[in-house]
Amino acid sequence: MPVVGIDEVGRGSLAGPVVVGAVLLEDDMRLPAILTKPLQDSKRHTRRDHRTVSTFVVENYRYGLGEASVEEIAALGLSAALRLAADRALEPLLAPGVKVVADAGLFHGREDEYATERFVGGDLNIAQITLASHLAKYYRDGLMQQLAEEFPSYGWERNVGYGTKEHRNAILEHGTTVHHRDLFLRKLLRAYPNR
Repeated sequence: MPVVGIDEVGRGSLAGPVVVGAVLLEDDMRLPAILTKPLQDSKRHTRRDHRTVSTFVVENYRYGLGEASVEEIAALGLSAALRLAADRALEPLLAPGVKVVADAGLFHGREDEYATERFVGGDLNIAQITLASHLAKYYRDGLMQQLAEEFPSYGWERNVGYGTKEHRNAILEHGTTVHHRDLFLRKLLRAYPNR
């Protein structure tokens, strides 16, 4: 049975889109050597590893990527935006007989049509989810690094939009951009009303 794994990146970021990766594997497909021992979540790997795994995915599997923009996150809320990104990632892969596996907490809009299982720590235990995690992370990190060239004050080439001390200090010094999630920043900006 073909199984599609999905995972997201960017959920807790202060800037940039959320991205969902989706990877379809048949039972007899091989994994990239970097993941076989042990199977690991993308957060435990380097950017070079993400590139290696993503290249392997693109060359060997059917896959999808979906994103939801900062504007969509603001309009829909984070949960609905993640569901939208998941639907976009799954669109080229869904077909009769396909099963979906997801990391816990990630939902999609066609669950009434496609059997879906969620796993706590799925990115550490399920190959399809692990591959989707790497694919999404490499793609989103690349987007944030491109944005860093246009907005060099925030360190996005290093923090990829997450709320590091460097990034929070840059927001207080330079203000926000169109790529920041204002809803996520209200608490920080309320603490420093004169900035």
